[in-house]
Amino acid sequence: MCFVSFGFYSLEQLKIILFPTIKYLKFIQTPVLERVERLTLSLFVIKVAITIVMYYWVSLQLSERLYSKSQKTWFIFGFLLVTYLIVFPLDLFRDVENLFRFLNLPEVILSFSLPLLLLFLIGRKNRKERHQRGQSS
Repeated sequence: MCFVSFGFYSLEQLKIILFPTIKYLKFIQTPVLERVERLTLSLFVIKVAITIVMYYWVSLQLSERLYSKSQKTWFIFGFLLVTYLIVFPLDLFRDVENLFRFLNLPEVILSFSLPLLLLFLIGRKNRKERHQRGQSS
Protein backbone atom coordinates (compact mmCIF):
# COMPACT_ATOMS: atom_id res chain seq x y z
CA MET A 1 0.00 0.00 0.00
CA CYS A 2 2.97 2.28 0.60
CA PHE A 3 4.13 1.92 -3.00
CA VAL A 4 0.61 2.59 -4.27
CA SER A 5 0.45 5.76 -2.17
CA PHE A 6 3.77 6.92 -3.60
CA GLY A 7 2.48 6.17 -7.09
CA PHE A 8 -0.80 7.96 -6.53
CA TYR A 9 0.42 11.05 -4.66
CA SER A 10 3.48 13.22 -5.08
CA LEU A 11 6.07 13.59 -2.33
CA GLU A 12 4.79 17.07 -1.43
CA GLN A 13 1.24 15.75 -1.09
CA LEU A 14 2.40 12.86 1.10
CA LYS A 15 4.12 15.33 3.43
CA ILE A 16 0.80 17.15 3.94
CA ILE A 17 -1.68 14.25 4.04
CA LEU A 18 -1.94 12.64 7.47
CA PHE A 19 -3.42 9.30 6.38
CA PRO A 20 -2.66 8.76 2.69
CA THR A 21 -3.86 5.17 2.72
CA ILE A 22 -7.33 6.08 3.99
CA LYS A 23 -7.54 9.01 1.59
CA TYR A 24 -6.52 6.69 -1.24
CA LEU A 25 -9.20 4.15 -0.27
CA LYS A 26 -11.90 6.84 -0.72
CA PHE A 27 -11.36 6.52 -4.47
CA ILE A 28 -11.95 2.76 -4.55
CA GLN A 29 -15.54 1.81 -5.31
CA THR A 30 -16.81 -1.72 -4.97
CA PRO A 31 -20.36 -2.98 -5.49
CA VAL A 32 -20.40 -4.71 -2.09
CA LEU A 33 -18.80 -2.06 0.10
CA GLU A 34 -19.89 1.52 -0.38
CA ARG A 35 -17.11 3.08 1.68
CA VAL A 36 -13.98 0.94 1.99
CA GLU A 37 -12.19 3.56 4.08
CA ARG A 38 -14.75 3.18 6.87
CA LEU A 39 -13.97 -0.50 7.11
CA THR A 40 -10.23 0.22 7.11
CA LEU A 41 -10.61 2.91 9.76
CA SER A 42 -12.69 0.55 11.92
CA LEU A 43 -9.98 -2.10 11.73
CA PHE A 44 -7.37 0.54 12.57
CA VAL A 45 -9.37 1.62 15.65
CA ILE A 46 -9.64 -2.00 16.79
CA LYS A 47 -5.87 -2.40 16.41
CA VAL A 48 -5.25 0.75 18.44
CA ALA A 49 -7.71 -0.37 21.14
CA ILE A 50 -5.97 -3.75 21.46
CA THR A 51 -2.60 -2.01 21.78
CA ILE A 52 -3.92 0.35 24.48
CA VAL A 53 -5.44 -2.52 26.44
CA MET A 54 -2.15 -4.43 26.29
CA TYR A 55 -0.21 -1.40 27.57
CA TYR A 56 -2.64 -0.95 30.46
CA TRP A 57 -2.55 -4.65 31.30
CA VAL A 58 1.28 -4.74 31.32
CA SER A 59 1.49 -1.61 33.44
CA LEU A 60 -1.05 -3.09 35.86
CA GLN A 61 0.93 -6.34 36.11
CA LEU A 62 4.18 -4.47 36.75
CA SER A 63 2.63 -2.22 39.37
CA GLU A 64 1.14 -5.27 41.13
CA ARG A 65 4.60 -6.81 41.31
CA LEU A 66 6.11 -3.64 42.72
CA TYR A 67 3.34 -2.81 45.18
CA SER A 68 0.66 -4.73 47.06
CA LYS A 69 -2.07 -6.41 45.07
CA SER A 70 -4.81 -4.84 47.20
CA GLN A 71 -4.31 -1.53 45.39
CA LYS A 72 -5.27 -2.94 41.98
CA THR A 73 -8.33 -0.70 41.48
CA TRP A 74 -6.35 2.39 42.48
CA PHE A 75 -3.73 1.57 39.87
CA ILE A 76 -6.34 1.27 37.15
CA PHE A 77 -7.93 4.60 38.06
CA GLY A 78 -4.50 6.19 38.41
CA PHE A 79 -3.40 5.03 34.96
CA LEU A 80 -6.65 6.25 33.40
CA LEU A 81 -6.37 9.61 35.18
CA VAL A 82 -2.78 10.12 34.06
CA THR A 83 -3.73 9.21 30.49
CA TYR A 84 -6.66 11.61 30.56
CA LEU A 85 -4.52 14.44 31.94
CA ILE A 86 -1.92 13.91 29.22
CA VAL A 87 -4.43 13.67 26.37
CA PHE A 88 -6.93 16.33 27.52
CA PRO A 89 -5.05 19.42 26.28
CA LEU A 90 -4.52 17.89 22.82
CA ASP A 91 -7.26 19.08 20.47
CA LEU A 92 -5.96 18.22 17.02
CA PHE A 93 -4.16 15.25 15.56
CA ARG A 94 -1.26 17.57 14.77
CA ASP A 95 -0.89 18.24 18.51
CA VAL A 96 -0.67 14.50 19.13
CA GLU A 97 1.87 14.23 16.33
CA ASN A 98 3.99 16.97 17.89
CA LEU A 99 3.83 15.23 21.28
CA PHE A 100 4.97 11.98 19.69
CA ARG A 101 7.83 13.76 17.93
CA PHE A 102 8.86 15.26 21.25
CA LEU A 103 8.75 11.88 23.02
CA ASN A 104 10.31 9.88 20.18
CA LEU A 105 13.98 10.48 21.02
CA PRO A 106 13.68 9.71 24.77
CA GLU A 107 11.71 6.57 23.89
CA VAL A 108 14.40 5.33 21.51
CA ILE A 109 17.16 6.10 24.01
CA LEU A 110 15.26 4.31 26.77
CA SER A 111 14.49 1.33 24.54
CA PHE A 112 18.15 0.79 23.76
CA SER A 113 19.67 1.77 27.09
CA LEU A 114 17.52 -0.39 29.38
CA PRO A 115 18.52 -3.73 27.79
CA LEU A 116 22.15 -2.59 27.74
CA LEU A 117 21.90 -1.62 31.41
CA LEU A 118 20.37 -5.01 32.17
CA LEU A 119 23.19 -6.81 30.37
CA PHE A 120 25.75 -4.70 32.25
CA LEU A 121 24.13 -5.51 35.62
CA ILE A 122 23.94 -9.23 34.82
CA GLY A 123 27.61 -9.25 33.80
CA ARG A 124 28.57 -7.37 36.96
CA LYS A 125 26.61 -9.81 39.11
CA ASN A 126 28.29 -12.79 37.41
CA ARG A 127 31.75 -11.26 37.94
CA LYS A 128 30.99 -10.68 41.63
CA GLU A 129 29.80 -14.28 42.04
CA ARG A 130 32.95 -15.62 40.33
CA HIS A 131 35.13 -13.36 42.46
CA GLN A 132 33.41 -14.50 45.67
CA ARG A 133 33.71 -18.17 44.70
CA GLY A 134 37.42 -17.63 43.98
CA GLN A 135 38.00 -16.10 47.42
CA SER A 136 36.06 -18.80 49.31
CA SER A 137 37.98 -21.68 47.67
